[in-house]
Amino acid sequence: MFFPGRGVKIKIFFTGGKSGVFPVMELWVVIAIIAILAAMLLPALSAARERARNANCVSKLKTIGLAEHMYSGVNKDYVATTNDTTYSTIQQTVTLAADKTASTVAAVNPGDKLLMGGFMGSNLTEETADAKEKSFKCPSDTNNYGELKASYVNAISDTDATGCKRRIIVGRDNPGAATWFDEHSKLAAPLGVNRKDNHPSTVNILFFGGHVGGQSINANQTEWKFLDQITY
Repeated sequence: MFFPGRGVKIKIFFTGGKSGVFPVMELWVVIAIIAILAAMLLPALSAARERARNANCVSKLKTIGLAEHMYSGVNKDYVATTNDTTYSTIQQTVTLAADKTASTVAAVNPGDKLLMGGFMGSNLTEETADAKEKSFKCPSDTNNYGELKASYVNAISDTDATGCKRRIIVGRDNPGAATWFDEHSKLAAPLGVNRKDNHPSTVNILFFGGHVGGQSINANQTEWKFLDQITY
């Protein structure tokens, strides 16, 4: 078996028939430099991709906020909720109807009410995988989203009994109340187990007023209510 050494040279033919000699050791140096540059650039490229995905997530939440307000315009100022009329605490991750569920089937969950009601910009005759993913999947989510589950948690509530401030009637309730936000493992305690991070260290939050903000997450934050822009 032969391994090129210092004294070995490679003849390279250039355009036009000319040839040149390129030492193998210098070739290794060039390859090493390229590898170092790639190692330096890859983290920056990865961070840039996450920033782009995060911006897309913010855009999706703003669209949901706009849809909620349009929904309230034809529903006596109430935003879309689950059919559980107690609203006693934060809802679980938003459940979605199965693919091919007809629009004639009464929607039960807020995501389906917005999507199938035409408030997300599409007039659908049935639930489709593409429409649900376009509206309710965070671009950074690789664990939480599925056919029956969105990437976001819904915090709509109509009671103060459990410490939740009301966030259900537009014009009455505080615009700084969180309504939809990213899944995150640090918020697993009130929401159930096996939650994963949509984004590594932040949560994007849709507020009742329709604006979207981001909140850094640390190990001590296990309650979702700190996401509110409300003084408790």
